[in-house]
Amino acid sequence: MDWFFNQYVYGTELPAYHFDGQVTQYGDAASLHFKLTQSGVSDNFRMLVPIYLELADGKVMRLGMIQVIGSTTLERTLPLPKFPSPVKQALINYYYDILAIEN
Repeated sequence: MDWFFNQYVYGTELPAYHFDGQVTQYGDAASLHFKLTQSGVSDNFRMLVPIYLELADGKVMRLGMIQVIGSTTLERTLPLPKFPSPVKQALINYYYDILAIEN
């Protein structure tokens, strides 16, 4: 937990995030292509950013977390498992898991 105290208790940095995600459906399979930008922090600032999926039936589920270090942009494409309902959209920090500014 040292990283948490160093960044949020003893430090003064507040990360800003910008997230663009697109779900592509092809047959029974789907994939998520996303671009996640963390800015306003030093080179050694680390954060695990939670990624959520909102399904067409209104349910929201956590897909996982992605580690971001420093002010950077990550772009990835991930295969998605089959869900009981189609994926409506991808989101980050849905439950305000991290203290941040979202753009």
